[in-house]
This record gives sequence, C-alpha cells and structure tokens, in this order.
Amino acid sequence: MKPKTLLFVCTGNTCRSPMAEIMCNAMIDDDPRFQQASWRAASAGLQVFRAEGISENAAKALANRGLLSADHLSRQLDEDELARASLVLTMTAAQRDMLREYFPEEAEKVFSLKEFAGEEGDVLDPYGGPPAVYERTAQELEGLVRAVLERLSAQGQA
Repeated sequence: MKPKTLLFVCTGNTCRSPMAEIMCNAMIDDDPRFQQASWRAASAGLQVFRAEGISENAAKALANRGLLSADHLSRQLDEDELARASLVLTMTAAQRDMLREYFPEEAEKVFSLKEFAGEEGDVLDPYGGPPAVYERTAQELEGLVRAVLERLSAQGQA
C-alpha cells in the first residue's frame, strides 16, 4: 500500500513543522495501531529562502524525547507537494486560510493543526526564543500530533 502523506506546514520549516514531522513518524513507528494505515509525515515551509537544518533549540527539544533530527533540511512548500499530500496541517489559522485561498482545489484537506486536533488557537512559535519556549512548543506538539493520529485511527484511517 502506498503511504499517505500527512504534511505539516509552518513558516520557515526549521522549528514547529519539522518537530511535528519527526514526532509523528516516531509515534507511527512506535504504535501498532498507527503502523497499519501507512501514513508518513513530512514537513515544509511557506517562506524558505535556503535549506537549513532544524534550529538548535528545536533539535534539543526533540533530543530530550530521544528523537533525532540531524537529517532535516528545510524545504519550501510547492504546488506538487501540496497536491500529493493526503492531509495538510498548518501551525496557524492564518497559514491555513492562505493555503485555502491560493489553492482552492486543495482546500478540503487543509486544516490548522489545532483545528484538526479539536482545539482552538495557533501553535506557539518558538522562533528566536530560549530553550524553555521550544520545550513548551514541543510539549504542545506532542499532544496535538497524538490527537491527530488518534482521530485518524478512530476514523479508520490510521
């Protein structure tokens, strides 16, 4: 079975979306319920000017959870990737709205992460903040990603 892509999108693809991608793939790999549906996570950014690794504090927040991030390079979201994705989850409602406006043919599969997880608001952007802010964002993402996988599982998609 061909994997379905769960695409996480943020601004620069150096903090929130790669943390969500790495956490999501780890959760899928660690939980037999999620392994059966053939989902794989990916991530991209809306304003990527050059390929960069994950930010140092995001890497530390992931390492605190036993997760590695060394292979990540930021990527600009493009139309083809958006079209190939099965589900697109943005970090903010404004990012969701922008994608829906510019790509109306993909609108039905674009949600904010919190919206899809059954919550309101946006995911905290830790960019430029101290390690504690990245840790708070990582904790938030952990719960949201797990909620997304649980929802997909309950719908028979995970």
